[in-house]
Amino acid sequence: MANTDGGEYIYSGVFYEIPITKFLNLVPSFAPGLYFKNNSKDLHFVLEFRSQLEAIFVLSNKIKAGLSFNHISNASLGKVNPGVESIAFTFQFPVPW
Repeated sequence: MANTDGGEYIYSGVFYEIPITKFLNLVPSFAPGLYFKNNSKDLHFVLEFRSQLEAIFVLSNKIKAGLSFNHISNASLGKVNPGVESIAFTFQFPVPW
């Protein structure tokens, strides 16, 4: 992830897609990662943890759209733990190769 102030968050984690209906899936996820602030918000620690909940709408058998809310914080490993939240819209489609 990156923002316009030069902040970067590199992460890797786990998720689990839970079918609710034929057209709706919920996807909780968790990922530890490294945060590089540059001119962005100071989160006061390099190691940050991202938890997210996403609602995915199945538009066809290979195309999905989602809306997610996530929280990133240092779990009080730093002197302060301001955290940051974001909302994102996602669109998933197969690549032809």
